Amino acid sequence: MVAETVLYTASEYYKNKQENRRYAFEEEDRFDDAYDDFYGRICDDVTDQAEVVIAANRDGVKSFRHFVENSRPNLAPIVSFETTPDLDDGQFAIFIRDSSSHN
Repeated sequence: MVAETVLYTASEYYKNKQENRRYAFEEEDRFDDAYDDFYGRICDDVTDQAEVVIAANRDGVKSFRHFVENSRPNLAPIVSFETTPDLDDGQFAIFIRDSSSHN
């Protein structure tokens, strides 16, 4: 049973983050580091959930799965990565069944 669906969008995440910072995104900030921050936020948000399905476009799934396997290998709640052409680059639909849900 899905308890919640959450849409994460990288552009919104960084727009909000930049508005909360005193300085702009520095050009020397690496793209990979920026996405690591975004992916880390998603991982932090789902850590205490019972089951999580990550959906994104093909490149998003590949990149996020690579991040999880290398940076968060013990993130148990992710049960599946699903590819969908309906999401743009930087968009992730997260399907969550929280630990209080029952089948």
